[in-house]
Amino acid sequence: MMALLPSGSLKEKELVVIETGDLTCIIKGKAEHPKYNKLHQHMPFKVEDAMQFQCRANGEVKIEVYDVLTQQLVPYEEQDFLPIFFENGRYEIIIIPNNKESLIFYHEYPEFREAIGQISRGNILTGTLHFQNEVGLTSFEVRDEKNNALVEVMLEIYPTKLDYKKDYKALLDEVNEEVYNLAYHFIKRTYLQASAKIYKEPSLAEFYRLVDRHYKQYIRAIDQVEKTSHHQLIKTYKEVRGNCLRRQDQKSLNYLRKNADKFIDISNGFAIDGRNILPIKGLLIKKEHTMDTHENRYVKWTMLRIGARLKNLKEIVSTSNKWGNNKEDNELMQRLDKMIEQVEKRQKRPFWRKVGKLDRSVMNMVLQMAPGYREVLQVYTIVSKSLVLQGSIYKMSIKDIATLYEYWTFLKLGQILARKCTQISQDIVKVNRDGLFVNLDKSKRAERKYIHPVTGERITLRFQYDTSTANNRVPTVQQKPDSMLSISKNGKSHEYQYIFDAKYRLDLETDRTPGPMQEDINTMHRYRDSIVVNTGERYERTAFGAYVLFPWREWEEYQIHRLYQSIDQVNIGGLPFLPNATELVERFIDNLLNKSAEQLQQEGILPKGTEVSENNLYSTDYVMICRVNKMNNLMILKERQYSIPLDSLDSSWQKINYISLLEEGTGQIIVYARVVQMKIEGENLLFTLAEENKTSIICNEYLVNNHAMFYSNSFLYAKHLTDFYKKTREEEILWRLLNRISNEVKIELDSLYVDKAKKILAYRFKNYDLEIDRDARNFYFSGPGFRERFNLDLVVDNETYVFKRLAECIYPETI
Repeated sequence: MMALLPSGSLKEKELVVIETGDLTCIIKGKAEHPKYNKLHQHMPFKVEDAMQFQCRANGEVKIEVYDVLTQQLVPYEEQDFLPIFFENGRYEIIIIPNNKESLIFYHEYPEFREAIGQISRGNILTGTLHFQNEVGLTSFEVRDEKNNALVEVMLEIYPTKLDYKKDYKALLDEVNEEVYNLAYHFIKRTYLQASAKIYKEPSLAEFYRLVDRHYKQYIRAIDQVEKTSHHQLIKTYKEVRGNCLRRQDQKSLNYLRKNADKFIDISNGFAIDGRNILPIKGLLIKKEHTMDTHENRYVKWTMLRIGARLKNLKEIVSTSNKWGNNKEDNELMQRLDKMIEQVEKRQKRPFWRKVGKLDRSVMNMVLQMAPGYREVLQVYTIVSKSLVLQGSIYKMSIKDIATLYEYWTFLKLGQILARKCTQISQDIVKVNRDGLFVNLDKSKRAERKYIHPVTGERITLRFQYDTSTANNRVPTVQQKPDSMLSISKNGKSHEYQYIFDAKYRLDLETDRTPGPMQEDINTMHRYRDSIVVNTGERYERTAFGAYVLFPWREWEEYQIHRLYQSIDQVNIGGLPFLPNATELVERFIDNLLNKSAEQLQQEGILPKGTEVSENNLYSTDYVMICRVNKMNNLMILKERQYSIPLDSLDSSWQKINYISLLEEGTGQIIVYARVVQMKIEGENLLFTLAEENKTSIICNEYLVNNHAMFYSNSFLYAKHLTDFYKKTREEEILWRLLNRISNEVKIELDSLYVDKAKKILAYRFKNYDLEIDRDARNFYFSGPGFRERFNLDLVVDNETYVFKRLAECIYPETI
């Protein structure tokens, strides 16, 4: 077990020196990375975490590798080394020939091939390789003028912001587990080692890696099939003259039996029933060998399939280069052209032209055991498989780590929601498989939908939420955050939106504990302020919070960071998020799901001048419920006027915004109307009303003595007359919590007249009761097999906790 040095010189040094009889190859760069050092300063370095390095050369070779512990070059004897190559690093390559022969630098990534070239004088090759956000293995070759490899080198590029062996591999596994081959790219600067496995339909990128490795073996097998092909001996029948006939089989004899007119009487014929006869015509049996067997048809079919896939691959590579403004990789195109040419040339050979089309499935001992055939079957089976990032046979390029982190955050947020809610979307993730590799579909369809198991509230997680679409269009500049979490709340027509934006960056300088970059936090402010919706009258902000998700593991110590504490203050900040560090994000999402609409509204940052009452979360307008007989009810609705003695009203009458009529004998409030004008006429107050609106508020056995005033917002969402009765903040919150759990909550009062009641006796729904003991400052929640006591002060102090505890009592297996 080795410990990392706390710091070191960041000057460029010789990291690898390779000397052979043909050349000297030097790799220079910074041996240490400050972010990597800070990430691992408290972590012991284990042997299994050692950097991978390989070098193969013709003849004798001398290799020296920079040792971080001793800070000098040491002879390489396959010992373990600390990482010396990192993402976003720039490394200079210097290749000096030992003779006058020109050398060629080869890397499968075209831009790297072009980055290393000859200096103006001499045959020295030099240039710089920039690895950007790509990690894993990278290989290059130094070739002679005849394109023969003189030296092959493999290096390992390490990430600087997360643990390579734990976080990075876990991130890859989780991405591929959710959407197979989403992590793969075509040809990049680096790759990981993989093995073939029957999984799902492979992408063209996977097909290329497989066929590139096995194509020579496949062509050799085709040629061997031609030389030692399996054939069949078949019989053919031809009608000939009778004197040409030879020994007959059952088929030819049946032909003669059915054609008696073919026989003639002749003196030297066969004696049958007193006649001497011979046939004048019959079937001549011929036996010949044919190559048109089911096994050969299968081999020809594989050539057609592989050839078509290679053409498709070439077309997409060419198109992607054309429209992606990338230079065409001539070496890759030549390799594809050569493969296509070889397979098409064999199809045109006389041997294969005589072989027909495959019309049935074939799997017999010839394909499995015969030389040539078994190799064709083996290779075609392999190139039809997909790749998993385990093993060491194939090279598979991976998307850059920033893109991977973006994909992983969206998929992981979906997994967290799936554990807490019921997933209702069947087509959960849209992917684009039209090109060389798989990408998440960034259209508006790339979303997941859930429903809260207790409240029934709907939750939507959208990938690449685009404000340029028709439904989301903003009047200024397009915004496109990575993930948008939209939560609906019962009783509210709008959604509460929360932005989660993945940023693969770390700020190691501003605070003692690493956190998100300050410019990324500024982006969150921009997102929240610019994402708005047109309500018809004005634009309103819909995003209540915005958070940077960044790669950091130590979530416990991060809780003292100012950009974590800012979430409680202004609903903008950063959250560490890695496969082994999801606690803070899970906790945060849990709170969003279980908080009420009023709590979320309170936490939002409102414009200055907006008034929010602490004691009443509803509007300050009132609705007045008036008890009338049927005749007066019809007259009021017809004339749109209602009069009431002014001295029967309290001082709040000026805030009456609606009039609702409770018709005697119906037991139900069915209409309400907005007040257009109020006018004092003598001792009465006259209301002029707008057109009535339909409603359905059940009174049960409760009534209004004459008239009663309630908050209008409470009226608009009420189902029972007793729902209006809330004397204290605790009663209001309890009613709201229970209505999130059930839509059948009924309030029991100490009077049948709502306007004369003094207190609530209980809340009841289904088989559950909630009773309040005001003297002891407790309330009791009871149901089948349980009775729980709660402190009444918790209702105001920690509404979310009370909601979760009540839900756990009812749905113990869900919460």
